Amino acid sequence: MDRLLERQRLAQALAYVPAGVRLLDVGCGDGALLRAAGSRIGWGVGIDPALPGTIIGRNYRLVRGAFPQHLDDRDPFDVITLLALLEEVPRGQLPALASACAMHLHPGGRLIVTTPSPGVDGVARLLESAHVISGPPRRRTLLDAAEIRDVFAAAGLSIEASRHFELGYNNVLVFARNRLARTFIQLPDTAPRHPVLSGRG
Repeated sequence: MDRLLERQRLAQALAYVPAGVRLLDVGCGDGALLRAAGSRIGWGVGIDPALPGTIIGRNYRLVRGAFPQHLDDRDPFDVITLLALLEEVPRGQLPALASACAMHLHPGGRLIVTTPSPGVDGVARLLESAHVISGPPRRRTLLDAAEIRDVFAAAGLSIEASRHFELGYNNVLVFARNRLARTFIQLPDTAPRHPVLSGRG
């Protein structure tokens, strides 16, 4: 069941990924998105603190570490993905994450987010108790789509698309970095100390 849900998230995200782009997957897990993207992308980078180390694929590289502290690519990306990740980040650190994403995107570049709807935790507890999905209960930050739009709008990212999937229990939101935004977006004085977690569980 976990793998089925993951495949649906990947399909939702990849529908918004143009061909030939430089893509950054934050909280990349084992690199499933970059493998699924295949030759669609020109080059991909995944970053996740749970990786055992650097992994090199045919047209991508996976890096162990937290975003943005351990990202050593200085060139901006065309697309950044945050799949099933926002719910793992403390609410107070979301503005810094949004600013970091904007800073690492080309003007006009695209940010793709998938996140559960706020009511999904009750369903997840039922599925976990029935052993349909695995994993212990987690403390999560579940935001509705309007809250997410506000957080990323404050960082200079405009909403392009927003839709539900998985019977309304999940959402995909697509943002674009404003072309008139400053080239450098100042991060808060206190960078996020919470390591970006893998959102692929």
